[in-house]
Amino acid sequence: AVAILATPAEAGTQHAFSVKGVDDLSMWQVRKVTRALALAAKGIEWEGAMPQIVFTDGREIGMPPRAMARAVVYSSGREVIYIRRSVVRRARFSRSLALHEFSHLQAWREYGTDIEAHGVEYRSVCRRVALAKDCQAEGYYR
Repeated sequence: AVAILATPAEAGTQHAFSVKGVDDLSMWQVRKVTRALALAAKGIEWEGAMPQIVFTDGREIGMPPRAMARAVVYSSGREVIYIRRSVVRRARFSRSLALHEFSHLQAWREYGTDIEAHGVEYRSVCRRVALAKDCQAEGYYR
């Protein structure tokens, strides 16, 4: 894992991300993603440690073939945002996608993990910080 500090001017604070799977990505691509994530963390008023960021092809975690990213909370409490490498290579990762994934993690923090992925609890968290279109699952498939 690589530690990346992201300090976008708009965020005003530093966010440290533990990042894995960067082998075939440029530093510019990784920084663009961590900047979007830092802005999303500020927007959602994230508290505590940042989730680990893993760039992946998706197969090892069973990510649906067309999914761009996936947030996961493991039984240990470890929070991870998996991001498909092809999305990063094509510059399709955005602050909206980051907010979408952070909203999943925040909803699980507030309501527990036994909720529907895009159910009422998730939408209530997401709509506090994002446009309604950013809270829809369909927008985050290629």
